[in-house]
Amino acid sequence: TPGKSRITFELYEKNWKHALEVFGKNQVSSYLLTGFGETPDEFILGAEKVISLGVIPYITPVRSIPGMKDLPSSNPNSMIEIYSKAAKLMKEYGVNPLKSKAGCVRCGGCSAINEAFFVLKN
Repeated sequence: TPGKSRITFELYEKNWKHALEVFGKNQVSSYLLTGFGETPDEFILGAEKVISLGVIPYITPVRSIPGMKDLPSSNPNSMIEIYSKAAKLMKEYGVNPLKSKAGCVRCGGCSAINEAFFVLKN
């Protein structure tokens, strides 16, 4: 959404913490888009900040919008690496997307983060 880039990380952090107080553990998530030219390691550094707060990272590749600047397709191997590393971090920080009760994480249709966590867990 236009304008989100003007919101500071600190404000997001404040709101995530409040949401965790209201909804509880494993019930707060945030979309994290990948595919803007960052490396998997750069992406994971940012994702760890979110995960360390107790927020589930709902990771999806960015998709070009018709009429806008074309973005390159996400590399499937990079996506597997990102999902795997994020799942390991969630396990390390005690964040479990499989316990989410509602919303995008519960549905799981737009991200493979649930599957990555499930595979790691089993």
